[in-house]
Amino acid sequence: MSIKQLPSSTIKLVTSTQTVTSVSSVVKELMENALDAEAVNIDVKLENNGLDRIEVKDDGNGIKRTDVPYVCLPSYTSKICGFADLEKLHSYGFRGEALNAICHVADVTVTTRTSEDELAMVYTINNDGNIVTTKPSHFGKGTLVTVSGLFRNIPVRKSYLNSGRRAAEELKRVDSIVKCLAVIQPSLRVTFCHNKCLLWQKSACTSLRLSLMQVVGHFISSKLEELVLREPELSVDMLVPRRDTENVVAVCLSNVDCMMLYINRRPVRYKKLEKVSLYKPFNTSCLSSS
Repeated sequence: MSIKQLPSSTIKLVTSTQTVTSVSSVVKELMENALDAEAVNIDVKLENNGLDRIEVKDDGNGIKRTDVPYVCLPSYTSKICGFADLEKLHSYGFRGEALNAICHVADVTVTTRTSEDELAMVYTINNDGNIVTTKPSHFGKGTLVTVSGLFRNIPVRKSYLNSGRRAAEELKRVDSIVKCLAVIQPSLRVTFCHNKCLLWQKSACTSLRLSLMQVVGHFISSKLEELVLREPELSVDMLVPRRDTENVVAVCLSNVDCMMLYINRRPVRYKKLEKVSLYKPFNTSCLSSS
């Protein structure tokens, strides 16, 4: 489906006036775009905690040249054509707001190539989401989005995120987002680097258990059992501590970061369930439903 502007009636219903306030929100949006493009390899790179530079590279379908002029404009999307399409939505994104919101607070370049293109093209985007320069590139099939100088035009926000403790917390949030989006996609390979140092990587694998093991380690994953529920309109997969586990808290690290909850393969936070998992004899290490 080509990128088109949503009808005004749909824009009124789904628009959220999206504002980018953190490095982690940028990484989340760019990774979700890569997954929507059917990428099987995603590389995330940050410089100076993402404030100097964020790169998200994928080997997905790429962006058609006829679509590129609209990719960073507000309310342009290829995910839905109208509000009714939300009933059968299979993508992470659908509003067409994320890239435009990122352009408002940073310098953005998009390098992309589809399987039909002979050469990739590098597009420099201005703060309004319009292309200002274009040049060829030897980039392979897929898309590379580079975000530079994040919050340069909002010095108070940049200073807040650049302080020692805040910077460390934000880097941890990015790490959590990368892992959450990677775990639920077993066939996906992901790397996450900061200042040219590899912080985490996940290899493509064949099951949810093997995918989770690359986050929690072999010791914890070996103490989990898989529970599956299949109903006509509901499917639930759970990896939970085995019934014979003596110390559930020890297995689950007594930490909600070890708990991953998904609905329609989308990571969500549900505080009531997290509290139950910590203080009752039950802890879900990885649960997905669709």
